[in-house]
Amino acid sequence: MAQSSSFKALDSQLRSLIYNLSTDRSSVEQLILQLSKLKPPRGEALLQYHNLLLFIAAHPYSNKEFRLVSLAILKLSRELKQRVSKSPSYAQNSGLPYTRSINSYSHDCLQWLAKHSDCRIEIHNKIKQPLNELLYLTLPSVERGLTTAGYTNQELLSALGISKTRELAFYLNQFDTLNGTPLLKDHLFEKLEIEVRIEPRNKNYSHAFNRISTKPFFQREWVRSFDITKLLNRAVTAAKRTTDSQNHLVMVIKNTMALRDRETDPVTYLDPSSLRYYELDRGLSIAIYGMLPSQQLPLESYVGFTLFKNGFPASYGGCWIFGARAIFGINIFDAFRGGESGYVMCQILRLYRQVFGITFFEVEPYQFGLDNPEGIKSGAFWFYYKLGFRPASKSLRALARTEYKKIKARKSYRSSKSVLLSFTEANLQLNLSSTTPPSLPTFTRKITRMIQSKYKGDRQQAISDSISKLERNLSTKSWKESIALAEVALFTNALGINLPQHKKEISQLIELKPKDLYAYQAVLLSLLKKSPQGI
Repeated sequence: MAQSSSFKALDSQLRSLIYNLSTDRSSVEQLILQLSKLKPPRGEALLQYHNLLLFIAAHPYSNKEFRLVSLAILKLSRELKQRVSKSPSYAQNSGLPYTRSINSYSHDCLQWLAKHSDCRIEIHNKIKQPLNELLYLTLPSVERGLTTAGYTNQELLSALGISKTRELAFYLNQFDTLNGTPLLKDHLFEKLEIEVRIEPRNKNYSHAFNRISTKPFFQREWVRSFDITKLLNRAVTAAKRTTDSQNHLVMVIKNTMALRDRETDPVTYLDPSSLRYYELDRGLSIAIYGMLPSQQLPLESYVGFTLFKNGFPASYGGCWIFGARAIFGINIFDAFRGGESGYVMCQILRLYRQVFGITFFEVEPYQFGLDNPEGIKSGAFWFYYKLGFRPASKSLRALARTEYKKIKARKSYRSSKSVLLSFTEANLQLNLSSTTPPSLPTFTRKITRMIQSKYKGDRQQAISDSISKLERNLSTKSWKESIALAEVALFTNALGINLPQHKKEISQLIELKPKDLYAYQAVLLSLLKKSPQGI
């Protein structure tokens, strides 16, 4: 009991010192060393200690401090290996070294995990959904009759010769047959409601050891006050290769999400040819990436990011980009909050602004509280407000100004829950230009109105007619199979774009959308920058 109390006291002392960079750090070094010699706690205290070590490792004051915290993480992993060997479910779903997790994932994510060198997976639950209905769509025609014989799930699997150990591989392979129709595949695979158990083979499949190699940055001060506009307008250096291989970078990106039982489309369907890696300031680096052609969105580009601090994945999110306008989403992991969060977010915005020419960012209400109690509790609205974001609603802008004056006048003042909830009635916006670029919904509404008025709601006729119009005016069918053809055809038809005048740009949109998101964005920007009369 005394040792546990001692650990708690030392842990508390360390937490009180880690943000203090203006005094002698020898006390921090000593506390890290002392804690590493004690038996780690259990339960929530263990998770908090682990996160504390990760924060220090990502923000080390010196090389000595980094070496000490790295040794402490290694000692913790050895202790966890012993605990898990005695109790396999110990610290389950924590992402700690050697601990298992039980989660559900998409078909594509499971296919990736099944080939993972640092973990193994197997089905954890019993499939309740009738397999006859699903496998009728995937089995070879000669075996399809088995699905109409009235078999139970187990009887059907036995008739097909599928053992328990091969069951997951069987499902994954069967749904591979639907890769040509990815939306249908994902919809049907979800019906299986498969839960898998992930067993790490080593310490690498964990938050602490899932990282990339970078040149260390030593944290000698905190940057919390800076010129936001100047930072966003500062050019970034060209993308470069990481010290690690591209395969390792992709694995770290995907591990980051799988370890947290999360999936985003850009990570799950990451297109390696779109992956770019940028080294920025103060130990920050960012990987951005688009999706495989079969998963891409029409007209806009969904570009994900993973941000690294001294090589540790510290944040993820993405932008839904259409021309100079983008909807932005970010999540900073718990272990890395409390440092330079505002500066970090602005570095991400800076990268998107410079690479894609974005002048208008929007944040949807979930990010700051809608159906998100943590966003309300943390007052996330003010995090964005202080960085220049303002409510899209005029009345909410006025309310925000009033509230912010109260906050500035009285340090103890906090906006009420009801006020913070009222802010979630509209998006937050950051406009870096004197004009407001058009949004994608503006154009989709025009497309819908055209289909209703010109084609009486017949969408197939509208697509066919729009494509024919493109073919007549552009005199080419080389992009006949492009996934963007129908969307661009409807877009140009609804807007009445002068096709002969913009033949080159329209052709490039169709050709580039599935191949090169960066070149596609440049062409789309060029087209949208022209006046409505010009296009």
